[in-house]
Amino acid sequence: MQVVKLPENIIRKSNELVVACHKLNLSEQRLLVLLTSAISPDDEDFKDYELRVSDFAEMFNLELSGLYVDLQNAAQSLMKQQIKFNGDNEVEVINWLSYIKYMKGSGIVKLRFDKALKPYLLQLKSHYTQYKLSSVVAFKCQYSMRIYELLKMEAFKANKRGQFERFFEISELRSILGVDDKVYPVFADFKRYLIEPAMREVTKETDLTIDDIKYGKTGRKITNVIFVVTTRCSDDEKKVLKTDQNTKPEVHRLIEALPPDKKSEVCPVINSLVEFGISLPVANTIKNTHDVEKINRNIAYTVAKKQAGEIKRNFAGYLNSAIEKDYGAAANQGSLFDVVSSVAIATKSISRNNGEKNEKDKMKQVLHDFSLLPQDRQEEIQNEFLARCCKSDAAAELIMKQSKIDGKSFYSYPVIEFRLLKFIIDNKIC
Repeated sequence: MQVVKLPENIIRKSNELVVACHKLNLSEQRLLVLLTSAISPDDEDFKDYELRVSDFAEMFNLELSGLYVDLQNAAQSLMKQQIKFNGDNEVEVINWLSYIKYMKGSGIVKLRFDKALKPYLLQLKSHYTQYKLSSVVAFKCQYSMRIYELLKMEAFKANKRGQFERFFEISELRSILGVDDKVYPVFADFKRYLIEPAMREVTKETDLTIDDIKYGKTGRKITNVIFVVTTRCSDDEKKVLKTDQNTKPEVHRLIEALPPDKKSEVCPVINSLVEFGISLPVANTIKNTHDVEKINRNIAYTVAKKQAGEIKRNFAGYLNSAIEKDYGAAANQGSLFDVVSSVAIATKSISRNNGEKNEKDKMKQVLHDFSLLPQDRQEEIQNEFLARCCKSDAAAELIMKQSKIDGKSFYSYPVIEFRLLKFIIDNKIC
């Protein structure tokens, strides 16, 4: 039995659930977020969540009178309410709850999520949205919570100033919110009664400020909306971790969102994992559990698999499994491709087979000549090299991505340097 408690509980939802189509009233939404906040990141199955009506009233600042009946009605409605997940080739429909038990005279309700929601609420490793329960308890508008979640989902994309944008087609936004064309058919009313109240509440009550809302037209009809948003840190989140100036802005934002006791050393391999869609806490765990060479070879392995069209979705999940089970090592024993480590070995082998001393001397001279060229000529050669030699090279692509994180020239990595210099020699450029 899991008792829903009141401290700074955290809500975690998969992004698929955040954008799924459903329409709930305010009482139903409040009941769901309170239940969701009781889920632990380590839970492998749903529990029977015990909710005290007095706690519910305290959390949302409500009068106790009549609240038990309101909660009963909300719970019964959630047994029937459906969530629709629109996939590429399928539509999945799930109910929110599968079990309710009323404890007469106790002011307690026991509830259980439908088991089909497990992939969307349990064991979330990547592609999920997280926020504090306290961010949404003051909402009075029916649509504020959904708008907040949809914006929060994109907050990791904020730039150095903490600003980001979220685009919606009006038809898409209506579908997600469960507001059909018959509700507020005139756009001015849709804007006045749905968008603007949500904008005011999100800005007033949460860690997001909606600075502006831009409306786009097709012909004379407004067909899309862009929310311009700035993230705000609470006092305890302002203890910013001093990260390298080349750290990706979205990684920096993720670090800021972590409690101080969970912040870890930021290093290139963590940046790479986050870049590929793995959440920062999971990236930290991977880095502390596996050696860097193992992580890098499995990143390269997964990139190559994706380029071959063998990974069509959940790239981050596949990468996590690849590292855990070391698919890259198995591939090295077979015939898949050149991951970074095997390329380095091949590079050394080529040097030995062609006469180490002469080859090294030649390479040094070419590198020296290249370094003396004007900057624009160097860039011209690099671009030609990229276009002709690295376009379909998974290992090279990985290293170039890593170079942007490290702030180094991509050709300063031994594997790439060797290829670039060989390209220059073969084409008699210098």
